[in-house]
Amino acid sequence: MPLRIFPEDDRVLDLLADMAGQVSESTRCCSELLGCEEDRVEEILTEARGLDARTADLYFSAMTTSRSSYVLPIPRSDVYVLSGWLARACDSLLLAAEAMSEPSMRRQSKHTAEQLNTIGRMAGLSQRAMHNLSGLKGLDEYWYDMFRLRKQADRTFERHRLDLLDRHKPTVALQRTIMVEHLHSAATALSQVATEVGRIVVAET
Repeated sequence: MPLRIFPEDDRVLDLLADMAGQVSESTRCCSELLGCEEDRVEEILTEARGLDARTADLYFSAMTTSRSSYVLPIPRSDVYVLSGWLARACDSLLLAAEAMSEPSMRRQSKHTAEQLNTIGRMAGLSQRAMHNLSGLKGLDEYWYDMFRLRKQADRTFERHRLDLLDRHKPTVALQRTIMVEHLHSAATALSQVATEVGRIVVAET
């Protein structure tokens, strides 16, 4: 009966999509840090921190909107989980960006670029998927694409770690692995977004 009286409030989906957009922008900041000149590092880091702060604001807004709306396109608990994973992805990218402030960390191998490319694709797919949650259109394809990208991210991560261990002494390799792990954490968080979307699709069909 409530669904017939009150229209669905889709604002929360816009907020989730905006959060995924912040992840895309954070990925771009990390990509710009690779090989950039020293005088641009602080400027890019400031932008990355601003994106993280904006994500936190969107996270809070998503929680507020879900509590104050009568009818949502998805359950409030799903909003909480999805926004949490998107916020974690942005947090991980900021940590990766801060690790890249060291000149040696900005001279990483091609694996870093591969990681960032995969994360960027995952974030772009997630941004579109958040808008589709109200009708569940195209979300099966989204889940499959994200599943494939997660496996790609895992393989790149393992190759990257092995490459660092092969080329550096253990202490140096461990230090440089920190940034690699932050990037992988971002990919993992986005993968969890897709897992949650898959659960929603199964529950609603």
